[in-house]
Amino acid sequence: MDRTITLDRRRFAALTAAAGIGLASAAAVGAPSAHAAQNPNSVWVGTHNSHYGDGSFPAFAGVIGWQEVNDPVDRDKMRNRLGAEYSHAVFSGAASAVPISWNSRFAKVAQSSQKTHDGEAGVTPARFVNAVVLKNKQTGKKFVFVNTHFISGAWNGKHPDRQGRWLRHLDILKSEITRLRRLHNAPVVVVGDFNRRRAVNLPGLRMLDVKDVAGYTIDQIYVPDNAVATKSYQLQEFGSDHHAYKARVDW
Repeated sequence: MDRTITLDRRRFAALTAAAGIGLASAAAVGAPSAHAAQNPNSVWVGTHNSHYGDGSFPAFAGVIGWQEVNDPVDRDKMRNRLGAEYSHAVFSGAASAVPISWNSRFAKVAQSSQKTHDGEAGVTPARFVNAVVLKNKQTGKKFVFVNTHFISGAWNGKHPDRQGRWLRHLDILKSEITRLRRLHNAPVVVVGDFNRRRAVNLPGLRMLDVKDVAGYTIDQIYVPDNAVATKSYQLQEFGSDHHAYKARVDW
């Protein structure tokens, strides 16, 4: 076996043991593959709705967008579970419920947060498009990672105001993708809970199908049209009421 792969596997085993995942499930949460070890720009990206912090925040991908991490105690839980191997972008105010985590392969270049609509008591919190620009420390390759969480109930015919908010959120997401791509001259990956079981048209991006799952899920991963990527893999729920999802992207 290639020595680099062996060292990567040992390092990952130590990380997963510290995070309480265990070797038996390491492959299920994104252990380095031979291909990933051979391509230094290969990255596992993921998304998980933690269901108001109920999830266990495992280290299942190199870069992860979380949703519904609403309370400070849950964000502390996220930091403690992922440990020193991961850094985090926790945004201001209500946007802090949609944080982003990345492992030590990457350095943060910039971050941004754009509100898509205001909250309303009994209806919805304010919603956001959160983003970080990450640089691969080894290669210098940059990419933009966007995490977002759309309002629920927009497409059940009962709440027309919710649909308007959902559509406004989509318009702002599209604008942010275009702005961030041009500003940083870097490819964009988008993850999140879209609260709609269908693909959306995002500029220059395509949604990844979920392996062995028929139809669409509400938790989605979008990658550049020209990127080589796996399908999205549906993982465990990890204590949430949502499955986690991950995919590998090769630049």
